Amino acid sequence: MFLERPVLLSALPPTRHQERLALAVSALLFVALLARLPVGTRLLPRQDSFIPIVDTILFFCDMITAILLYAQYSVARSRALLALAMGYLFTAIIIVPHLWTFPGVFTATGAPGAGLQSTAWLYVIWHLGLPSAAIGYALFKGRHSGAVFRGSPAIAIVASLLATGALASLLAWLATAGAEFLPTVMLDETNANSLWNNRAAPVLIVLSLTAIIFLWRRRSSVLDLWLLVVIWAWLIETTLLSTTGSRFSLVWYTSRAFGLLSSGFVLLVLLSESTRLYARLALSVAARERERDGQHMTAELIVRSMAHELHQPLSAIRLNGDAAALMLSQSPPPLDELRASLQDISADGRRASEIVASTRTMLTGVVRPMASFDVNALVRETLALMEIDRRILEVELRLQLAPQLPQIWGNRGELQQVLMNLLTNALDSMAAVSGRPRLLTIRTAAQEPAAISIQVEDNGIGKPDGTGLRLAICRSIIDAHGGELGMYAGTPQGCTFRLVLPITSIPKIPKAGL
Repeated sequence: MFLERPVLLSALPPTRHQERLALAVSALLFVALLARLPVGTRLLPRQDSFIPIVDTILFFCDMITAILLYAQYSVARSRALLALAMGYLFTAIIIVPHLWTFPGVFTATGAPGAGLQSTAWLYVIWHLGLPSAAIGYALFKGRHSGAVFRGSPAIAIVASLLATGALASLLAWLATAGAEFLPTVMLDETNANSLWNNRAAPVLIVLSLTAIIFLWRRRSSVLDLWLLVVIWAWLIETTLLSTTGSRFSLVWYTSRAFGLLSSGFVLLVLLSESTRLYARLALSVAARERERDGQHMTAELIVRSMAHELHQPLSAIRLNGDAAALMLSQSPPPLDELRASLQDISADGRRASEIVASTRTMLTGVVRPMASFDVNALVRETLALMEIDRRILEVELRLQLAPQLPQIWGNRGELQQVLMNLLTNALDSMAAVSGRPRLLTIRTAAQEPAAISIQVEDNGIGKPDGTGLRLAICRSIIDAHGGELGMYAGTPQGCTFRLVLPITSIPKIPKAGL
């Protein structure tokens, strides 16, 4: 069933195709890194609109990713997911002051209240956040991943939002208002000193490598796979920046492009998998609706058919009961005829009981008792039950039963119900026939390789209104016995039903239909 499979990215194992795709993306990123390393010092024209565009896209990507991860946490209540969601939220918040303080965005030297070092240290703080969150995510995956609080997960989400917002705001304030106390990284608006290349960048590289190692050792889901690709892209971005001390160089532009790409990996996977899971859910709901409609139709069909089938034996019981009461009023009562009427009442009662039991089998899938029995004897017994109806309609009977047929295996009562349905259809179709004899032909024969056929032919006017209900019940019973039931047009009039049943094979018992 749909719900038996993992549905969250944090639990859904990656497919072979997803693993190959992630590997291909990682390889392309590495090739791009190698291609850009030799040209790191080449300067390009300054584009003041570049950072606003990139940071705006990064903000929305990281914020939407954080929202989707919080949504998954609300379902799974995993500490690992909460830590990762906080990491993405932290990066989204820090991007705002980074954009605000970048030289050339609002003023030539950055926003008011910010110093020359503010943007560089905000970048460092920004790129410390997600790798740290990824490490926390990997560590929590190896522990119990229950709810952070015993109460509603909304409390944990609100607490994490406040804590992350407070931490990001505090660090942003330190990088702006306290910029004069920070170590010098930028010599001017474009060039950095050796502190970036020798200390800051290596710290970020080591942190990203550590996150990759932790994630690799504990990878098990689609989310783990693509989070690895994201941290790999962050590592490449930092590695590229460590080779240059100048903004607006070719490698600087390229590194920011890597950061832009990395922000979309987890987001795209979250959106695509959410869409796919929604489609699966929609298809599952539609399938259940169709199944429920089919069950209602099946129940209605079975109830109507059972009512139709019970009408005949109950009418016979009522007529025989009236006849028996009339005979008892005679003096002396005709005991032989009275005994015959009571025997008919008993037989019709058994018929009604078999119909109810057969219907219950189709509704619940209860296994019915099976036994070997003679087909020809079943045909004769069923014809005896239908004798009065046949005589009332003045139908001529032609009985062609093959001698010495082997016995078949099945439920005698259910197969008699099938045969009575076929005979009732035949008699009903001949009720309106006039101007020619009404003829009913029944044949039995052995069939290769190991089956017996029963053929019911009439020369009536065709299929009556009730045939569809009876035929549906008949097909259900015959299918459960491993047999076949076919209907063919007669020549020149009427209809022929051909029933084929296996001799020795044990029938298939259907599961509950409702």
